[in-house]
Amino acid sequence: MNENGEKDVVMFSYYNGIRAYYLNGTEYWSAINPGDDPYQYEIEVFDEDEDGLLDDFVVGADPYGSGDSYIRAYNNDKTELWSYTLEEQDEAIYSLSVWDIDSDGKDEIVAGSSLGWVYVLNISGELEFKLNLSHGSIGKEFGESPGLVSGDFNRDGVLDIGVASEEGYLNTIQEVGCIARFSDSGEYDMEWNVSLNKWEINKTFGSTGVYEYNVSCSKGGYEGEFLSSGIDVIVIPNITNVTDFNENLVLDGDVVVGENVTINVTLEGNYGIDKVWVKVWEGAVGVSTVIYEGFLSLIGSFWTVTFGTDPTFGFGDVNYTVYANNTLGDEINESGNFTVVSSNVAPDNPVVSLNSSDGSNKTLSDLNCLAMVSDDDGDNLDVWVGWYKGGVLNMTVMEGGVSNGTDYVGVLGSGNTTKGEYWNCSVMVSDGSLNSSWVNSSNLTILNSLPVVTLISPTNWNATTNRSLELVWSGFDADGDSLVYEYDIVEGYFAGDGTSCDDARDADDASANYSPSVDWKCLYDNGYYYNWTVRANDSEGWGDWASVWHFNVTAEIGIVLISDEINFGNMNPGDANDTDGSSLDAFELDNDGNVDLNVSINSSALWSAEPGTSVYYQVKANNVSGEEGAFDWLKSLVSWFNMPIMGQVVVIENLSYEDGDDGAEIDIRLDVPVSEDPGVKQSTIVFTGALGE
Repeated sequence: MNENGEKDVVMFSYYNGIRAYYLNGTEYWSAINPGDDPYQYEIEVFDEDEDGLLDDFVVGADPYGSGDSYIRAYNNDKTELWSYTLEEQDEAIYSLSVWDIDSDGKDEIVAGSSLGWVYVLNISGELEFKLNLSHGSIGKEFGESPGLVSGDFNRDGVLDIGVASEEGYLNTIQEVGCIARFSDSGEYDMEWNVSLNKWEINKTFGSTGVYEYNVSCSKGGYEGEFLSSGIDVIVIPNITNVTDFNENLVLDGDVVVGENVTINVTLEGNYGIDKVWVKVWEGAVGVSTVIYEGFLSLIGSFWTVTFGTDPTFGFGDVNYTVYANNTLGDEINESGNFTVVSSNVAPDNPVVSLNSSDGSNKTLSDLNCLAMVSDDDGDNLDVWVGWYKGGVLNMTVMEGGVSNGTDYVGVLGSGNTTKGEYWNCSVMVSDGSLNSSWVNSSNLTILNSLPVVTLISPTNWNATTNRSLELVWSGFDADGDSLVYEYDIVEGYFAGDGTSCDDARDADDASANYSPSVDWKCLYDNGYYYNWTVRANDSEGWGDWASVWHFNVTAEIGIVLISDEINFGNMNPGDANDTDGSSLDAFELDNDGNVDLNVSINSSALWSAEPGTSVYYQVKANNVSGEEGAFDWLKSLVSWFNMPIMGQVVVIENLSYEDGDDGAEIDIRLDVPVSEDPGVKQSTIVFTGALGE
């Protein structure tokens, strides 16, 4: 080991390491652990670099349940030279020897494993052969390698390998060489396939036919018996040409349904071809139903078959696939197609146009696809209509049994269309066997539909006393657009000499009602009514005005006396008193109607001495505290004047009807005539309200 030519170094293995010592016990080198494998059962020295010194060593490394197993080689300074992976995991080398097995002057490494394998490696770690004897372990874990030995056991002058196995078997292994000779004068050295445990050779043949061969094996200069046999060399199928003919032998000609088709196939070679056959498909190759299948016959140098067609073949391109295989099962295929036509004449291509049912081209109009359909054979026809929205097929409908020569109309309901879309239709006509072409109409754009307004309330010619009456309507847009509204309200004059009234109202951004912020001014009592109408806008235009409706507002006159009695108490002739400058309460009245009022007054006689209108009995109008401005102060009688006894006098003008600002007071002044007789004096005052607008 130390390259001094002496056997003076001892090596031994143990768990997780190998150590080397001189014979005097001095350590040669410290422990190594090959590949971190815990067990190394066998060690042998050998001359890996062929320098004449046994200064290299080989060891079997066992992971002991943790992975691959190896044979590893090292030089004398512990450097790994090579590593060979064993056949199976967790496999241990129990026997290890170094011999020149094949007498070539170079040693081989012979190893026996715990799983019955024999490995023979050259000194570079390359496998020469391996063999599993399948008789259990070769050797034991530690000690001398009793499982392997070399010798000329059969005395043929060639070294053999003796193997003792755990299950009680003794085998001898000897190196053998084999030669294969063929009838085409080829001679080849065979190689041992260590995976198959067989001799083999790979040879390429230049042509088809039967080749005779023999195999002989030899060892140590002795040749064994011949093994003779033959090989039938055939071609792998290769389709070079496929053609089809109609019944009139026209290449690629149309096939009239009911007539025959002939398919011819040429192969690169026909020797060893087992069969050639064809499949005709209902649709796509390989995935649809087979509608015909048959074998081709070899005629001369090509294969051929003729078969008939029927309606199951359909019309148009019909796909077929030709297959060929040899006697070994190699297969190839190639696909083609032929065209089946009918003896029938296809219907004429229709003339197609598109319009809307009412000519408006709007959302609420149906679309009519017009087509003149005709067939020279006079057949009843199936009419197919494809409806396209924006150039994309939206739906397809079919109507069968349409008479020849019909002006056909296909209808697309208005519920399918919306403004801004463009549509066209496409029509194809079929007689059940043949079809016309699809023919397209021109495009038609769906136009905007202007909105429609419906008046809801008040109903037409409604009469009301509600001076803040709300107007309500609804709008409909066929395209579903958002709407804004314009209303137009104007008074109308129908009779009488009423006061002039101007109350026109309009707006063009309204919602679907109108609640007046200012009361309706023009009254029916003055000869007026209101006309009103509404229209809507969908951002593209205004729709028509709704039919004009009418309503009128009628005056409702009502007066409520809050205080209806004044008691002046005891008075003497010549005494005077009034409600404005004393603690006496005046009369108080409220306008309880819906219009401004003019309030008139008159009274029965109070004094017997002065029974008529006089300064002894006076009246005037006044404000209710907190409701100042409830009537027209300048036009009303706000200074004392004589109470009318026989006729009426307007004392208050334009008393408001607005709640909280609709009250007034009536003050009374009495002056007792000096000639008035004593007694209880009383009179009745009548307040009369009249329209003040």
